[in-house]
Amino acid sequence: MAIVAATVAVGAGTWVATSRSGSSTTSTSPPETTSASAVSTTTVIVDALDGPTQFTDGPAGWLLIAQLAGDEEAKTGQIIAVDPVAGTRLSLLNGLDKPTGVAWLNGFIWVMERRRLVRSAWGGSGTTPGPTEVMVEDLPYNGRSEGTLTTTPDNRLIYETTGSISGGSVTPDSGTLWVFDPLTKTSTKIGTGLKNAYAHVFGVDGRLFTTEIGDNIELAPVEEINEVAYAGPDTKAADYGWPRCAGDRECEGVISPLATFDRNSTPTGIAVDKTYAYVSLLVTGEIRRVTLNDGAQLVLRSSLEGPHTISLRPNGDLWISEHFGDRIIALSLSP
Repeated sequence: MAIVAATVAVGAGTWVATSRSGSSTTSTSPPETTSASAVSTTTVIVDALDGPTQFTDGPAGWLLIAQLAGDEEAKTGQIIAVDPVAGTRLSLLNGLDKPTGVAWLNGFIWVMERRRLVRSAWGGSGTTPGPTEVMVEDLPYNGRSEGTLTTTPDNRLIYETTGSISGGSVTPDSGTLWVFDPLTKTSTKIGTGLKNAYAHVFGVDGRLFTTEIGDNIELAPVEEINEVAYAGPDTKAADYGWPRCAGDRECEGVISPLATFDRNSTPTGIAVDKTYAYVSLLVTGEIRRVTLNDGAQLVLRSSLEGPHTISLRPNGDLWISEHFGDRIIALSLSP
């Protein structure tokens, strides 16, 4: 089958990708990277998917997978459950509006759709998901999506509202990172000045990291990893710069990024261990390893078909959803 160039969005921005059908530094200088053959084997975990976005561990060994299942404007998105060992598949939720995020928490499947957070109770195999409940709706956004979901160590959910400009100013409550409490059903700001904090992850030491996707414009800033000082709903929402000080500029009162990537590379996934962050760049097709203490980068793998979500598994492998490849793969890293 021929490979052709196609314009796609996947809720993160609009770009061209391959598809089978204060004082400041410059915000356009690329980061220093090193390439190396650091992946020893690649294994297919799940195939025959349909535009997968985020995946997460569910109950009893099930893997919950969000996928667009058609054109992203068609509202045909799905959540499916897959047993990676037995290969069993279950169709759980259908007719979703661009599901880019999925999480499993407190016996519920949580889904981030285009502009709302919903949930459905599910007891695992042999049971039918309950009715869809809308938890938060009419979220401000960038015209595309609200990115992925992350469960917190204190049983809450991290989500974003993507940034937009209205009347020359930031749209109220857009460009913000939030923590949602399922018990009180309330959301609290934990970060502002984030154009598109698409993916987030907690490290083993409780540190919270998020990616940042910049504007899809000619002079877009470089894209970022940021560290958020998380303290639950008591977190003081720091300013991460957008729109006045985006990318790798340095401005008073703004938290500088931990690392940056080429503009429009589109970091849609992040995983961390004690030493490194592992970042999937959807447009460039790369997996980058970033040293947490200095931001140094190593290209672990290239030429992937739209790497979206990345997960560090207990055995040290990296599992990655390929949005354009319609599969989830495992990368085993060389010692």
